[in-house]
Amino acid sequence: MRSFLKALLSAAEKAALIARACRKEKDLFKLLIEEKVGDDKNAKFTVDFKTLADVLIQETIRHDLSLQYPGLAENIKGEESNMFTNTLNETIKVKVGDTEQETSALLYKVLDRNQVAADLLSKQVHFDTSQLSDDVQADLKQVPDSNFNVDGLGIWIDPIDSTNNYITGCSQVSRAVIGDQEIVSKGLQVVTVLIGVYDRHTGEPVIGIVHQPFAEHNEETNSWRGQVYWGVNYQGERYHSSSLKSCSPKESGPTNFEDTHRIIVIVLSGAGYKLLCVARGWAKYYITERASTYRWDSCAPHAILRSLGGGCLNYSQRGNKTEVNYDKPNDGVVAGIAQWSNAGGLLAYQSQTDLDTILTHLDG
Repeated sequence: MRSFLKALLSAAEKAALIARACRKEKDLFKLLIEEKVGDDKNAKFTVDFKTLADVLIQETIRHDLSLQYPGLAENIKGEESNMFTNTLNETIKVKVGDTEQETSALLYKVLDRNQVAADLLSKQVHFDTSQLSDDVQADLKQVPDSNFNVDGLGIWIDPIDSTNNYITGCSQVSRAVIGDQEIVSKGLQVVTVLIGVYDRHTGEPVIGIVHQPFAEHNEETNSWRGQVYWGVNYQGERYHSSSLKSCSPKESGPTNFEDTHRIIVIVLSGAGYKLLCVARGWAKYYITERASTYRWDSCAPHAILRSLGGGCLNYSQRGNKTEVNYDKPNDGVVAGIAQWSNAGGLLAYQSQTDLDTILTHLDG
């Protein structure tokens, strides 16, 4: 299992590198925006964007994991179509080549014959991220280094969650305040790369990787440092990264209803980031009644929450404590992203005690 988890973390790290590279060159970034249309358009936004960064990250993750685990190839799903139309109105299938030169040649076409940009992105795609940081490697030691069969697994990828913040974001962020704690509410820091692994037989999420490519900004160098979180809940075994240690009640704000008789509601951007806030203990719950999130948004953080003893329910079926399932599309929907929406809404929580408390106040 450890080797598979390491491969997922390496893929997430490479995704973060690409995301940062695409924002670093302002002129390049303007080339990478394409409006989503038709069945692929998210109904939540008047204008939703697909970027080459999205597509390239998704296909890079697919390529790298498939090389190590060929059986996964046809069971890796993502938010994005890998068809990209450049400003010359040429439609091109984005894929990763076997070499940096092959990938650059394809990106050259996507980027309107911009060789410098194509070479820059191709370099990131083929960069070796197998050497993880010391703290990540230390965390991995808790996971057994045993043979791990991936044949029954599937993967949901959201290459860049909170695309709007990725496009418009800057180092100046907005913050929500709970007591004496500040939580980033929008900006680049809410952008996440989400890689969720699920059991194709049960539909249960089993491994989650959430990477914040823009977790911390260095004003002196005008550069960003990322932060990764992961969790495993598989066949009775639970592991998670040390970065997920829960906050104390004081840090996480007043959420004991018997003591405070109130709920503090905060508005944040990014479905993946909202769910991460619950996993981090910055918020007790994430609740939405709307079908504005999708399986690729929730699979990774859902797996992390399960590794902590929590979960993510279908809000409309909360009375039965029905958790979100990841292997089947929604009934009666045959096309477009709506078939993979979390149509009943979401209720995310970090512990069973927290769940029982909120259900009492919602339905009691």
